[in-house]
Amino acid sequence: MKTSAFAILVIAVVCSITLVYFTDSWAYHPRNTISAAPGDGHVVLHWGTSVVGLADRYRITMGNPTFDDGTVEVARVSGGFHNSYSYTIENLTNGVEYEFFVDSARHSNYYAWFNPVSATPGLPLAPSLTATESDGEVLLEWTQPDHGTGVPITDYTVVGRVGSVNPFWTIADLSASATSYTVTNVTSGVPYSFALQATGASGDKVLSNIVTVTLS
Repeated sequence: MKTSAFAILVIAVVCSITLVYFTDSWAYHPRNTISAAPGDGHVVLHWGTSVVGLADRYRITMGNPTFDDGTVEVARVSGGFHNSYSYTIENLTNGVEYEFFVDSARHSNYYAWFNPVSATPGLPLAPSLTATESDGEVLLEWTQPDHGTGVPITDYTVVGRVGSVNPFWTIADLSASATSYTVTNVTSGVPYSFALQATGASGDKVLSNIVTVTLS
């Protein structure tokens, strides 16, 4: 009976230690996935809190092919009971792909993040804009640029002005899938200038070529 009781005690202790280990790791591990929004010379990272909010800090590391030691530590961010976190990594080289990691920790223990995210900083490529006048309206058209080493476009803003020196005003906000827009209520004989502003993932903006139209 004593041997049996001792065996049961040992099994219980082992199970308790195992449960604490896995619960501890699960509790402090970041949830969801890390997302990265690239911009001009920077990347904004977003991630969720640990599952039950017990992580007291997060460690951010990054790497790219030019790093001799693989990765470098970028920052440590205080944790707590927050729903989400973000951190902007500055002074990056446009056109170079970086890989980012976020580890969560409580006290001195770091728990590896197994789903790193990659991003290439840069500006969105400026779209090429054309204008066609017809029946008192101006049809603006453009082709979705292949972002290549640029940043994917998240939305467009059509802007216009009277003449060529006055400030632009916003005409319409459009989704990234838009490829045309018709400007109405245009006065004949008055010169108008139009342009298309493209916004990238982290909010950087670029302007297309400016087109000038005077309706006859």
